[in-house]
Amino acid sequence: MTISLESIPRFTAREALAAATQGYGIRGSASTLPSERDQNFLVADTTGAKYVVKIANANDAPELLDFQVQAMRRVQQLTPDCRVQRVLG
Repeated sequence: MTISLESIPRFTAREALAAATQGYGIRGSASTLPSERDQNFLVADTTGAKYVVKIANANDAPELLDFQVQAMRRVQQLTPDCRVQRVLG
């Protein structure tokens, strides 16, 4: 499947941090992480906690995003010692 370049998000680290602050009260610094079709940012807050801010591809169906969230939750549930991202909100 070909990914349309227009559907790939184009946010800055500053904009991603602003979204994390507005949505979740997370303050700190943000840096870009690699991604094929989305945009991902590593946010380190003032206490040293780390978060990943994911900005989904505009063409991704809500069902795909829900599948990704449910997969992370399932891994966390079945293998609690495995370090897997947790979804906020």
